[in-house]
Amino acid sequence: VQRWGCFFFFKQKTAYEIYQCDWSSDVCSSDLEEFKESDTTNNIQVINYFQFVKAVYLKNSKRFKYRVEAEKLFYDLIENDEIDSQHILFAYYYLADLLFYELSTTGDQEILHELRTLVDGLSQMGDEKKMNVAIYRSNLLRAKLKIIDGDIDGAKNSMTIALNLALEANDNILLHAITYEYDKLFK
Repeated sequence: VQRWGCFFFFKQKTAYEIYQCDWSSDVCSSDLEEFKESDTTNNIQVINYFQFVKAVYLKNSKRFKYRVEAEKLFYDLIENDEIDSQHILFAYYYLADLLFYELSTTGDQEILHELRTLVDGLSQMGDEKKMNVAIYRSNLLRAKLKIIDGDIDGAKNSMTIALNLALEANDNILLHAITYEYDKLFK
């Protein structure tokens, strides 16, 4: 007598995953057509925000072609004068995240140059707009680049600059974030 058994495993989607899937199927470029016909500032802001959300969504995809599209959208957003600083800041940071991932999978040294240019742009934005978070983020990214270059002391120095910035600003949330990133990079 032989007994056969078969087990089926199903992964139930979380409410967030279901929401995300539903959202993605509802959003398409044709939705923007009605906004593009109008010239109002409010519609331009809606279009920019839509591009930002779309880029973030595509960035989190496992498909390479969607991540490439996200990269293009983030570059467009960084160059856009009509989007608020907070979204530009996140566009810089998310783009850097994509580039670090691309560097880790391809090893293409050209990406290092692209990352350095991006970090310089983020740092410049932080200085010009007096955005402590942009300065912190640029120092964090600079630290990661220095680790890739094998410059551990330089990486620690970049993190110390960010830490001192948070202490001077008495920003406990930023201080916690920096401490977390420091521990992640050096322990």
